[in-house]
Amino acid sequence: MTSNITPQQIDSLTIEKILQQAISLHHAGQLQEAGELYLSILHSQPDHAEANYHMGILAAATQQFAAALPYFMKALEADPAHGPYWLSYIDALIQERIDAKQAKNYARADEIRKELKAQGIVLEDSKD
Repeated sequence: MTSNITPQQIDSLTIEKILQQAISLHHAGQLQEAGELYLSILHSQPDHAEANYHMGILAAATQQFAAALPYFMKALEADPAHGPYWLSYIDALIQERIDAKQAKNYARADEIRKELKAQGIVLEDSKD
């Protein structure tokens, strides 16, 4: 009996198994191990939307919002209609802006505000 599965399909199946293992590790709090698996996927498929998204989630969970942004952008480039990618990207931008303001990096905070405005999101600063 012969199989009709192509080498590309085998690669896709393998990557999907690695992704599921990484997500399980991530949910179990084994962040370093999960990150290594996400990165192994991205090494072979740099535009893999889910691996980029989860790598961004991992970075954001460790308060590394600036590091999360390129991963969210890659996920969005691969699948711009996927709502959770947008929500995570926008949340990371807002969090990075808060960090920039706290560090008195007002130029970066203004850049982020302009980027958000280009996406139709208006942030208003308060005096608190």
